[in-house]
Amino acid sequence: MNKMYLIFIFIILFQGCNLNNPFQDTIISPTQELTPEPTPVVAKWIAYNDCVESTSGNAPNITEFNFNNTTGTLMKYGDGTATSVNVQISASNIIEWLGSIPLAGTDAYSIFNGIININESASYYLEADWFYEITFTGLNPLTEYEFITTVNRNEVTYAGNRWTKFTISGADTCTNISSTGVIVVSEDILKMDTGYNTVNGYVIGWSGITASDGTFTVRSENVGAEGPGELYKSYGFQGFVLKEF
Repeated sequence: MNKMYLIFIFIILFQGCNLNNPFQDTIISPTQELTPEPTPVVAKWIAYNDCVESTSGNAPNITEFNFNNTTGTLMKYGDGTATSVNVQISASNIIEWLGSIPLAGTDAYSIFNGIININESASYYLEADWFYEITFTGLNPLTEYEFITTVNRNEVTYAGNRWTKFTISGADTCTNISSTGVIVVSEDILKMDTGYNTVNGYVIGWSGITASDGTFTVRSENVGAEGPGELYKSYGFQGFVLKEF
């Protein structure tokens, strides 16, 4: 009897106590590798630009290329040194008008407040044939970029009436990262209520932007007959941030 008992104990030990072991699923083998936490993606540099002329209020190392000062090289926000990326701005029937930073807690506020003085808007001057366009050149074809912009005319009576269409072109790849609430026509075409964006504080943006020829363009323009809102009354970029990864 003692011999049979010892054999039974040996079998249990040899099988690793698998018989009716309620804790078997929680045991981790000493050789099992745990899945590591993903490494955060950090931008190589970040550059901000004020797209409407401002007399004061911008943080240091902010460029101010706009529809009157149309060409230049972006500056690294961190140390003020030049990037390899140049900006060319094209515009039609546009003037500087009133605007405001959206409310605290919104996407636009968290990204731009204290960095760019968003107190003016790029307004239409003549209703038809209105657009504001930014072309980036000198991009590294082997890396990715992120672009984010916002607009707020800050007139409550325009809420839901004055929308702007934003299009990215020339990029090989891009992914929409705009605020929830922005109308997504397609991955590269978006629409936002720019007449009164104070409460929503939406932003327009794309990540994963690649350009094998080193250039892409973002355009703001009227929504036209496709809507929503009025055909021709729209507002363009107040400022943007570009990141290289």
